[in-house]
Amino acid sequence: MVFVFALILTIVIFSPDFSSATRVQRCNSNEKDTIDNQVFISGCDEPPCKLQKNSTTNVEIIFEPGYDVSRLTTSVYAWVLSIPFPYLGIDGTSACSNLSLRNGTPTNCPIRKGVQYVYKNAVEIKAIYPKVKVILHWALVDPRNNANVFCFEVPVKIIN
Repeated sequence: MVFVFALILTIVIFSPDFSSATRVQRCNSNEKDTIDNQVFISGCDEPPCKLQKNSTTNVEIIFEPGYDVSRLTTSVYAWVLSIPFPYLGIDGTSACSNLSLRNGTPTNCPIRKGVQYVYKNAVEIKAIYPKVKVILHWALVDPRNNANVFCFEVPVKIIN
């Protein structure tokens, strides 16, 4: 019995699925308007998130659209000295192939109002990136009206 408990405890502690949500801010809001339990950035519970060069960071967003959306694009950029620098390879791409239902069933666009979805993506942190602290902006956008379906910002720091 003790062995079974120890095995279960070990699985829970070391399972990547039991990570804590990252504290992020809703876009265009004050610093007290945080989004709870909806954004998971691997290795980051509290900002600034430390993103290591030559590594991959996983981003997971749980969201529920407020209206039906036929297509969904990704808008990702870093604010550096008040200038937005797009993340090439992710910014402007379709988010539809990165979606699943909350229960894990893969899905695609269109997405429906009132249904919970999970968006997952991986970000490569390249060796050439400078060691700098920036604000990461990540949005899922309805290209029909350029409206954010879900959007967050979080301070990040590129480290060696």
